[in-house]
Amino acid sequence: MKIIVALVLFSGVLPVWAQATYPASISVNVSAAAISAAPKLYSTTLSGANTPWPGQGEAIYANGAVEPRLFALAQGLGNQVLRYPGGEFSDSYIWTKGIGPRAQRQNLTYYPSASSNQTVSERVDFGTDEFLDYCFSLGCTPIFQINMHSTASAVGVAATANEIATNAANWQAYVLDYAASKGRSNQAIYWELGNEPYLKNMYHEGGVSNHLFISDAEFVSRVNKVIERMAPQTKFILPFALDTWNGNTYSQASASANPATVVGDHISIPSTGKVGYWKTVLDGISYANRSKIHALGLHYYMPNIGVVASESAAPPDDKLFWATMAGAKSISTINIPAIRAQWNAHSIAKNFPLRLAVTEFNSMYTLNYPGVRQNAFVASQTGAVFISDLLTELAKQPDVTLGAIWSMSTNGYFGAISFADLPPSYPTFVRPSYFSLTWVRDLLSDAASKLIVPTVSVQSYGGYTSPVGFSMPSSISLMNAVASVSPGKILRVLITNREISVPGNVTLFLSGGNAASASLKKMQVAANGQFLTSEISAVTTSPPAQPISTTNPQQLSFTVPAYSTALLTIQLQ
Repeated sequence: MKIIVALVLFSGVLPVWAQATYPASISVNVSAAAISAAPKLYSTTLSGANTPWPGQGEAIYANGAVEPRLFALAQGLGNQVLRYPGGEFSDSYIWTKGIGPRAQRQNLTYYPSASSNQTVSERVDFGTDEFLDYCFSLGCTPIFQINMHSTASAVGVAATANEIATNAANWQAYVLDYAASKGRSNQAIYWELGNEPYLKNMYHEGGVSNHLFISDAEFVSRVNKVIERMAPQTKFILPFALDTWNGNTYSQASASANPATVVGDHISIPSTGKVGYWKTVLDGISYANRSKIHALGLHYYMPNIGVVASESAAPPDDKLFWATMAGAKSISTINIPAIRAQWNAHSIAKNFPLRLAVTEFNSMYTLNYPGVRQNAFVASQTGAVFISDLLTELAKQPDVTLGAIWSMSTNGYFGAISFADLPPSYPTFVRPSYFSLTWVRDLLSDAASKLIVPTVSVQSYGGYTSPVGFSMPSSISLMNAVASVSPGKILRVLITNREISVPGNVTLFLSGGNAASASLKKMQVAANGQFLTSEISAVTTSPPAQPISTTNPQQLSFTVPAYSTALLTIQLQ
């Protein structure tokens, strides 16, 4: 049984955009019987993060020690899982170059992008030891990404399946020994089988080729060898892909980008006659090895329009906004159900449960080099609203086990914490996404809490009628919500206002219980700044919790700003 939250918007004479605010109501049944029957939280580990190794771990480990200001911000972020060495950086990562005294470590040459043969050389100051120490200090579960492509010190030198497996097993042995030396012999550790599938049959643009592009048969061979060679109790994450993204082939969704390197699920090209990646790989993994697959690894970046010819060639900002608001719905109603359907149609489903690990997620717009203004939209409040919206939807999925934002810090526009270029005197610098993650952490912080899954009946925006990137056309509900109730009778409601310019006046009705006290945290930036990034440096502290009147303990009223997220916390009597 699920507790039902009814969210109703009342129709007005004027359209929403012509009103100063629009009304909404949320009804929550918090009776003892309803809470008892509700499911426990499906996952408490959705607000994890990636910690790429370059740039001293994106400023995590500076000048031979953990940077204390960034560490304090990381503590506030409250990540439950950290992923290393981070995204595409894993594809050229040689773990032996990231151990031992830092002064004696050799530079590691790596590809900054799978779609380029350009290389960068840098010493690995944030290596295996430093990453594990960081995890232990923050109380995080580590995810290690195995280099499934090379083992040699020279970038671009191909490796055999046996060499890949031996390298992975040796790294795991080192990790386990180091953890044991720190009193962490029982530390849970995940091992991801690479980053994203770079398969030759999926590569349809000419001009670029490197050691990352392998056949699907070779990838399966490497997966089997690695699983067989590593410790029997290892929990593996398998990068996964479908033949289509939200019902379209990749070229239909984003013709300018390369399907072998797109951040997001990769798809095969039907014109090649190849069977899709998902079936090829699942068919090829031996029965014994299938039992070691803990979860399928997914990447979600929306709306993701790839590379544009110029700033003016990108869709207008208002269309990009609504595409962002449609992103989480595209994932939760099209992509994830399609993955379930393919899994259930495969023989693997007879013996093994489906689990999904979203090892990378964020908003994404353009990826132009040199940059265009739309590249920076990731750092905007609209980008943060997508994160809240996506995690709201993922929290409702019974088979989603963890999530990790790309990324914790710096990393261009992607880091929740922007840090590397700041002078020592600058107190803090966090982006709006930081608060989306902390509020989701608060929502899911208690594993004994019960999940409240909303059923939403709400006025919608109907103007998003043609796709932008991977966001499919849909009617977009103006609000979204999810909630949890802890054993201590704390009700937390995460609310997302998807309206582009109008605040929502919300009345929350409690049935079966009363509010003793209530407070609201909400994000707010300048008007008409949906994609404003010039002001994000002003977001330096968490928005204060504002008390909400409980004069009527079963009816609370408050306002959620446009394109914003709010966390309502209620202490029930």
